[in-house]
Amino acid sequence: MKILITGVKWHYDLPGINALGFQEIGHQTEIFYDNPSNWLLKGSKILSRTPFRNFNNQLNNKYRKEVEGKFLDKIQEFKPDFIFVIGGAQFSYKMIKKIKDGYKIPIVNFVVDDPAFYSRTLFYDLSAYSGLFVIDRSWMTVLEFFNANHVYYLPHAGDSLNFKKIGLKKETDIAFAGSLALRMPNAPSGYLRAEILNALAEAGLKIKTYSPGIADTFEEFPALKNIEYYDEYKNHEEVNKLYNEAQIVLSVHSPQLKTGISPRVFDAALSGTFQLVQYEPELDELFSKGTIKFFKNTTELVDLANYYLRHGKEREETAKKTMDWVLENHQPKNRAKLILNICKI
Repeated sequence: MKILITGVKWHYDLPGINALGFQEIGHQTEIFYDNPSNWLLKGSKILSRTPFRNFNNQLNNKYRKEVEGKFLDKIQEFKPDFIFVIGGAQFSYKMIKKIKDGYKIPIVNFVVDDPAFYSRTLFYDLSAYSGLFVIDRSWMTVLEFFNANHVYYLPHAGDSLNFKKIGLKKETDIAFAGSLALRMPNAPSGYLRAEILNALAEAGLKIKTYSPGIADTFEEFPALKNIEYYDEYKNHEEVNKLYNEAQIVLSVHSPQLKTGISPRVFDAALSGTFQLVQYEPELDELFSKGTIKFFKNTTELVDLANYYLRHGKEREETAKKTMDWVLENHQPKNRAKLILNICKI
């Protein structure tokens, strides 16, 4: 079967990860990245930060039409049997209906950001899809109003292409990768992560992070000045090295996730490094007992970090259980099979 996958090109490559899953179970895939850089996109971003931000919507609409035109060209060229859209903020209700009803191609959306905050039209646009797959169960109820009986839970998968155990010397106590930006829309995540990392730094632990925006946190979280940090994004190959050099990986979810978990949890597991994960209810569903360790507040986190730094054998045994569990249950091919089974394709 020919499957067309579309989504954003970013420092992590969700379209590529999902394409790998479909390829591993025998399907032909192509990727269309729906965020090509051009003057419309740049102009929209600039206007959004000026008194002329009312013109932002006009530029966004022009940009969407341009991307949609290129996407339709790709469909006509590749002639897919199935289309898997990740996010899809660029695609309008009208275009999705044209693909589904006019071209007679099933097209589903993988909702990876809270649709209540990500785009002003996304709820309406999502109602046109053949089905919706959602990473957080708390978003499902409202989406049922827009796309009744076609909303399904689908957690992220681990990036098994880039995350693996590579046997580096573990020179750091705690490793973390994620934005600490304090401006919207990332500010809630930034403050949460900065608070957690600051508690670990105040406890005297050796921390290394890849955290764009971290310099903005120093006034309110001064202990972060003393950790080893890089104020920028890194690709997954570099993040895998960061994880492999640490005794413990810290996994913290975005506050937009009310019950679901970050893909970093699966990625850290595949790196073979022990991790401490901020608790969310879906951890209980996605991991068997004893395969994951979590914390519910900073006091508990600091205590657990100190305990597992002292108990290396227990730490490594747990890391092995977690890695084996993810390799068996949470790889891209596991998700690809589930998607096609639900869609009956």
